[in-house]
Amino acid sequence: TVVPRSGIARLFMEGSRLDEAYTEYLVLLLLDPLNSEAHARVAQIELQRGQFAKAVTVARRALAENPDHMQARYALGQALIRSGEVEEGRREIAEYSRLQSEGEDRARRQRELDALNQEALGLAGAGQLDRAIELLRKAVDLDPRGAAHTNLGLALMDAGRVEEAIESFETAAEVDDDSEAVRLYLADAYLEVGRVEESERARAIYEQMRAAHQRNGR
Repeated sequence: TVVPRSGIARLFMEGSRLDEAYTEYLVLLLLDPLNSEAHARVAQIELQRGQFAKAVTVARRALAENPDHMQARYALGQALIRSGEVEEGRREIAEYSRLQSEGEDRARRQRELDALNQEALGLAGAGQLDRAIELLRKAVDLDPRGAAHTNLGLALMDAGRVEEAIESFETAAEVDDDSEAVRLYLADAYLEVGRVEESERARAIYEQMRAAHQRNGR
């Protein structure tokens, strides 16, 4: 198996082989000067070498390309503090802590969402649709911009609550305007309640999106 250069650089970094990692990351930057990960890693190496001014410069390049890059933010804060820019460094460390907290919150929400969706799927499969719908509504509340609207719509359809399912599918279409499956679900749901013209429009949009995705190799 061929290991990509970024993987080799990371292995060198993890093995504290900083000179070799540094060389690999510089090559990556020659190939892609906007590689925020490579810039962040170079900043970390410069920080460990005690080259604080260089670390500040390179970390700022990484953040110009990706303001949410946590390692670059931390390296910048540490380098600023060690070079005497204590207040600015502390601000960067505070921003790093904020990003870290947000990342942990996102990961926690995702775990909760995964658990809710998994449990709801099992309940729906066992015919306990009311309980499945209840859990999926919780998933929607937890992540209003997520895919739970579609899952909720499908569960409502299975329960024969078509009008409610339509509301969920319509919201899902607004949240993800590139989902062809939602248009097909909407077409079927509209037809179920006799909204023929809307069903035909939804199906036409589905066919257009499907053709476009096929042309784009998706």
